[in-house]
Amino acid sequence: MKKMFHTTARIGLAIGILCLAGASTGYLTMSSFRRHAATASGTVIDMVSYHNGGDLTYAPVVTYYDKKRKRHTYISHAYATPAAYTIGEGVYVFYNPQHPEEAQLVPFNTHTGLMVLLVVGLLAGGMGIGLLYYRRSASHPQNWLLPNGRSVAVEFIKMKK
Repeated sequence: MKKMFHTTARIGLAIGILCLAGASTGYLTMSSFRRHAATASGTVIDMVSYHNGGDLTYAPVVTYYDKKRKRHTYISHAYATPAAYTIGEGVYVFYNPQHPEEAQLVPFNTHTGLMVLLVVGLLAGGMGIGLLYYRRSASHPQNWLLPNGRSVAVEFIKMKK
């Protein structure tokens, strides 16, 4: 039981660290790209479908024009069920001015995934740290007793087997 408790705490801590690392890496990557990116208005011209374990998911194909008025087509890597966009819908696009074919859509829920990772990371990591701390303090009652306990005088009478 003690070993399972300790293993659960370590797994929670590991999941927390991985989620926090993923959230911070995702945020830094996205904000770095967007800090140097140019924006353009685009139009969804088609939808690409993909079978994902029996479900049909969709990603938009977007066309947009860079600052030099050159047309680019971008196929999003964000698939959704149901489709998050419709053909003909206007969208905003972030693109790399040096390489305009490198683009990202500006979905309203971009930060939602990062926030979920952050919350899961904080909860799992906090649980892992809490369990490890609890286990450590519970396994050594003298750590609590020495500063907080009271000395009691007793007389030894008898011991049973």
